[in-house]
Amino acid sequence: MSAPVLKENNEVSPEHFPYRSFKDLPIYDRRTMPRWGMACKAFYRNGKESTLFRTETRDVTVSGACLYISPDTKLNAHVHMKICLPSGKSFEPSGRVLWKNKDSHGVWYAGILFDALPLETQEILLHYSFRARY
Repeated sequence: MSAPVLKENNEVSPEHFPYRSFKDLPIYDRRTMPRWGMACKAFYRNGKESTLFRTETRDVTVSGACLYISPDTKLNAHVHMKICLPSGKSFEPSGRVLWKNKDSHGVWYAGILFDALPLETQEILLHYSFRARY
């Protein structure tokens, strides 16, 4: 396979790159904050509903998390979570469902954008993120 060659309009041939142009990259591929890609036990509930779902995260960052969700969870839904870190600490963010997708096994997962997190929680997440990566 030869190296991809950009055309004048920034298009690349499909055999070299799965997207037609760099503008087509999914938004979650453009994140700049480090993600901590570890499965953590978590709980969430949709908005003001009383049903509590047990789940796990796929990755976590100071701005949000990717976690497994119920197929009934709607885009832009407000969710309240409790995420348990391996150290025994936990934090309870709330946020909005930005996107959701189904994996090859039919299990739904979603990207959650956190509402503002306390600085202490952000520092803990950054510590874990860099520790997990390096």
